[in-house]
Amino acid sequence: MRKSLLIVVATLALCTFFIACSNEKNPIDSKTENNQVRNTGITPANKLTVVAPAGWTPNTTNPNVMMKGTGTYTIKPEYMPGNANTPDAFVEFAKSALQKSFKNCKFGPTSSLTISGHEARRFEYSGDVFGMKMSYIMLYVFSDGRAHSLTCGAMTAEFGKLKQDYEKIIASAKLE
Repeated sequence: MRKSLLIVVATLALCTFFIACSNEKNPIDSKTENNQVRNTGITPANKLTVVAPAGWTPNTTNPNVMMKGTGTYTIKPEYMPGNANTPDAFVEFAKSALQKSFKNCKFGPTSSLTISGHEARRFEYSGDVFGMKMSYIMLYVFSDGRAHSLTCGAMTAEFGKLKQDYEKIIASAKLE
């Protein structure tokens, strides 16, 4: 029971992040396009896809969230407001939103990389939400004025055990 509650709370924390990072309401609440990308009412030109390592399964109540123990990852297209329409500006915009959503939010360095020929940014962060210590890896891939996010997170006590899986997930990322 307690483990299920922790998983629900971790999922809520991810949802809080997504709400905080978007100042655009979802005009269409449709069925999922696939198990990992939700239609936000804005059809992206490309989709970010990954390969799930063994043991990861879709959440039974939200197939956009993949789970293993207390760990989760999710992929979604992001809205890029006019004041955050470059990769670096968007990362600062996202970090600002995260600081408002998490207590004791701490960020690691942001690194630049290329995914499928597109600019991408990656950073790790940790913080407290609903009294739980959480750790995350964020990957943003930019294409055609859109950001595509991959959020990998778990309770801090479990994060280290899942980090190798998260690295595999990130390494498999493709923008198709």
